Amino acid sequence: MGKNFQPYLQIIIPSTFALLYKVFDVDQGNKAACNIQTYDTEEATIAINMLSVIIDEMDEHMIKYI
Repeated sequence: MGKNFQPYLQIIIPSTFALLYKVFDVDQGNKAACNIQTYDTEEATIAINMLSVIIDEMDEHMIKYI
């Protein structure tokens, strides 16, 4: 990926986190409340794997998203 992929992070990272929040239905007011939508778990698994690869490849370019 390298440095040329950096402009796409501003689109990919927020939309990926939005998907994960939707799948896991995270209640921001109550950290203990988390309802998992099982029909979206495959998409969540793919998104988490994608984030892992992006973090490994992009190193310091990910700092503003952490």
